[in-house]
Amino acid sequence: MLRAIGFIGYKGSGKTTAIIKVARILKERGYKIAIIKHMPEHDIDKHMSDTYRLRQVSPNVIAITQSSIVIFRKRSDNPVEVLMSVAPKVDFVLVEGLKECKLYPRIICAREIGEVGKLMNGLEIAVVGPISEDYEKKEFVEKRYGLRVFNVFNEANTLADIIERKAFMLPGMNCGMCGYDCYTMAKLIVKGERTVNDCKALGRDLVNVIINGKPMILNAFVQKLIRNTVIGMLSTLKGFEKGEIVIRIRR
Repeated sequence: MLRAIGFIGYKGSGKTTAIIKVARILKERGYKIAIIKHMPEHDIDKHMSDTYRLRQVSPNVIAITQSSIVIFRKRSDNPVEVLMSVAPKVDFVLVEGLKECKLYPRIICAREIGEVGKLMNGLEIAVVGPISEDYEKKEFVEKRYGLRVFNVFNEANTLADIIERKAFMLPGMNCGMCGYDCYTMAKLIVKGERTVNDCKALGRDLVNVIINGKPMILNAFVQKLIRNTVIGMLSTLKGFEKGEIVIRIRR
């Protein structure tokens, strides 16, 4: 099961440093790691550059250099979902930024006490960053918010232990089968009132495609795409009812 953890903070709060420290430890423990970094568009695709001009014609552009390949895709409402559909199979995804995504727990990276409160949304499991080097600020945050504050330079192993235990990622389908939307369920999991096993969509195929008796293997993103497309078309027709849908296409 894919597990994710977000690193959220303002500029200069140590997000990248924290991710590097944790990623190295998780790799040493034998895990496969992927890192997603949210960047302002102008940082990677400057206005009027060649790639910018190409993207005005096509939303999908692949840039190839001697050492790397960069894929530009039109951003969807859920960028993490799209990225997961093209990412290699991994054990952990470490996400820098993407504050709007509420499908997984997060670590707050902060310089000052006020930043912690502004970044809290019920999914936070720890605090890191320059604030950890000030004893009074660290003590205040731990007492006020009940969150442990870690110094990634000498407590990275302990932070990695917590990530191993608490990282998860919900599918973002908001199907309601658990009785909640995904954000509410994620907060309950972080609080310890629910577990990932309470998510009815995880581990269950929402869409099955069988061709000539052979099942196709579909990842969660493709299943959701097919499901939402079919339901979207059928729901406009007279006689549509909620429930299990079976479609057979014959040659």
